[in-house]
Amino acid sequence: MLKIENRYIFGVGTAKKHILIAPWDAKTFKKFAKKFVGHKINKKTIGLPNNWVVDKKLLHAMIKESLDNQKS
Repeated sequence: MLKIENRYIFGVGTAKKHILIAPWDAKTFKKFAKKFVGHKINKKTIGLPNNWVVDKKLLHAMIKESLDNQKS
């Protein structure tokens, strides 16, 4: 979990068959979900296969967006 003070910003979890990512901001989730077409989009998480190639720029953009949304 990425947490600043008492606010959760972003979460990542791994399991045997998948990786779950979870931006804690609903606006961020909605905005970036379309970048994960073809993967499992749940209500608050995005399921990715374990062999997903990490897109650092995308994850950084999601975290920045979550931080920006919490400022407003």
